Amino acid sequence: MSMPLITKEEIITYLRSAIVGSPIVEISGIYPAEDTTVPYGIYVMDVMTARREVNQGSVTYCGAIYNCFDAFSIKFVSFQDDPNSEDVQGVIQRMAQNTSFFNGYRDVTYSHDELIGNRSEIHTYNFEMRRIEYNL
Repeated sequence: MSMPLITKEEIITYLRSAIVGSPIVEISGIYPAEDTTVPYGIYVMDVMTARREVNQGSVTYCGAIYNCFDAFSIKFVSFQDDPNSEDVQGVIQRMAQNTSFFNGYRDVTYSHDELIGNRSEIHTYNFEMRRIEYNL
């Protein structure tokens, strides 16, 4: 089984280059636990292989072809009425459409969960990418 085609460091580099024109938004590779208080910023989880399924072409042609699904999460912790929130969220949402960044993946999808607190907003984006893997 091969490793995912992108790394957490590449995602952080991409976000730092794409989020421009706004005040500094800290981007961290240390993903917070669910029960911790987290300061304003963006947090990126490690990319890992979530599951592996036999590809239909493999069944038809007796090959060793698999669909591998890699996953990672991005958490954006903001405050209510943050003037930068729309820009930052737009960059994260458009990231799924960047075919040159996700080179080698066939599909990239994400889900978005939003938690509104008394003064804070926590946006969690869960990405899933599908790639083809061949076992020789």
